[in-house]
Amino acid sequence: MTLSWTLTKDGHGWHDEDGTYWSDTRHGAAVGKSIGICDCGHAKECIGVLRRILVNVLKMNGYEWTLEEELILQFLDLKGIVEHGGGIRSCWLTAKGEWLLDALLFDRTE
Repeated sequence: MTLSWTLTKDGHGWHDEDGTYWSDTRHGAAVGKSIGICDCGHAKECIGVLRRILVNVLKMNGYEWTLEEELILQFLDLKGIVEHGGGIRSCWLTAKGEWLLDALLFDRTE
């Protein structure tokens, strides 16, 4: 399954195909669109943590998850970003997760 979500920038910020405003940054809009959280507070740092976790899920290289990362993986599973079989430590990206990771890797300057 491939997602065809589109994020577009205009004078007010980043919007999705339905015209819903998500953020001033593409990364914030991608996170908002995919898992429904805002990009206030320490958004740039949080997006960096999310990006790192998704990259490690993609690699599936026996990464040793911390307890905090496992909690984030459980949340991402609930939101349909990852899926797991026998255990959350061996989860994989869903189509939605692949879309989000691609969006977060698109422009590292934001």
